[in-house]
Amino acid sequence: MSNICPDSFEDLVRPESCQKTVGGMVTEFLYGLKDDVANWPEKVAAALRTGLSAYVETVAGSNLVMASGKRLFRLQVKKGSAELKYALQGESGARSFRATLECNIPGFRAAILGFLAATANKELVILAKTRSGEWHLLGNADEGVEYDTAEAMTGKAGTDPSGANVTFAIDTDAATVYNGDIDSLKTVDGTAATIVIGTETISGTSATLKATATANDSTISKVGFRYKAEGSTDWTNANVSSFTSGTEFSKTVTSLTAGDYLYYAYMVVDGHEVYTETYAFTIA
Repeated sequence: MSNICPDSFEDLVRPESCQKTVGGMVTEFLYGLKDDVANWPEKVAAALRTGLSAYVETVAGSNLVMASGKRLFRLQVKKGSAELKYALQGESGARSFRATLECNIPGFRAAILGFLAATANKELVILAKTRSGEWHLLGNADEGVEYDTAEAMTGKAGTDPSGANVTFAIDTDAATVYNGDIDSLKTVDGTAATIVIGTETISGTSATLKATATANDSTISKVGFRYKAEGSTDWTNANVSSFTSGTEFSKTVTSLTAGDYLYYAYMVVDGHEVYTETYAFTIA
């Protein structure tokens, strides 16, 4: 048995203070159809495992690749509502894990109900990021993620939250911490067009948001920003009327009240919307 699956144990000590100890999940996942994945990353072969992390992490440089014309999509969830669990299951000698991802998708909206209907009988692939910075890949070449439970509700009173409580689930041999490229998964055919955020400028109750979109061999038809007060469910569009490929563009948003804000830049490239990560700024 040891020749097939050698043990690579190590001392498992407490992490350093403030190092990967933050609980919770980042409030934005990536999701897509399992059948839209062209190549799945490989885990470290059993004979090559040299430590505990090698039992779960993907080989560095081994990427998830989407099929031609396909990409992953963003799924934003309510802050503090998402939790990823790995529960041991089965009998001794034949144990595996049941991975579940619980979250609340805010708002009783047609788009949310449509999302549930469109994916109700589909196998999915999900990339979910913990607040400690690790991306977890749910789904594999043999089996995709499916719903365990899903319920959308309006709430009974005006003060009740509305939205969908959803639990995704999959049986797996072990967790998969994804170390591959993320940005290319959000674009169609790994397009060479890129969009990167700049450093925002704050002045009084105004914020100037900055980003650079580079078309390369693609066609960018639209760029802009979306922002919101932290805790709000509604994003405000801040479109940019014109831009030059490879040159920084900006938009100043005004009349902001004191508090924390979230924002991201976007571009429409070859008919598909592509986003940066979500960033934050503060109005004093």
